[in-house]
Amino acid sequence: HANGKDWWVVAFEEDSPRYFVYLLDQSGISLHHEGEVDDPVMEGLGDAAFSSQGNYLARMDAISLPVGQFITVYSFDRCIGELNRLTTLHQEAGVFTGVSFSPNERFLYGDNNKHLWQWDLGASDIEGSIVLIDTFDGFVQPGWFGMEFGPMLEAPDGRIYIVPPAGSSEFIHVIEHPNLQGKACKFNQHSINLTKPNGRSSPNLPNYRLGPIDGSICDTLG
Repeated sequence: HANGKDWWVVAFEEDSPRYFVYLLDQSGISLHHEGEVDDPVMEGLGDAAFSSQGNYLARMDAISLPVGQFITVYSFDRCIGELNRLTTLHQEAGVFTGVSFSPNERFLYGDNNKHLWQWDLGASDIEGSIVLIDTFDGFVQPGWFGMEFGPMLEAPDGRIYIVPPAGSSEFIHVIEHPNLQGKACKFNQHSINLTKPNGRSSPNLPNYRLGPIDGSICDTLG
């Protein structure tokens, strides 16, 4: 929340333009309002992530191999908890695929297991700004499966970590400099060996570094 102390919790209705915004404050959690975006979103399997400053939300919906997958990007108003759809990006589908923002909120990253892409949210044509960062190199964990690209996590250290979609994987990938454009972001495949199995998932970490927005700005936006 723009007040720097409460939290918005956003949930979407399946295969619908509707969403529900809950307010979590000292008194508990309650439904604050319902809203609609301009286009229904097909419900699929994948990540959802807020940007580090809370100005954007992206959801990844992998529908099926024939239909593909969709990344829907929204702007988010922290003062009033309102979403506005900016763009929807379409790719070939994967399973347990990931999406994440760069810490500076300029770039969006997404994958479909075999490919990792970057989009520039500051471009006039976000969809056309796509850059192929890398393609899976075929690395197989000994005695297990290929360490493809899956769910993503923007961590407090400024890196983005990518978990393979195969359960019980011990390796993870890392984008070292996600604030940099194109291949300068320095993506390293299966570069971290956890030595312990991980269950094809990545946690959502609340960003406690967010501060309050000036009240007069919220009054103007509201």
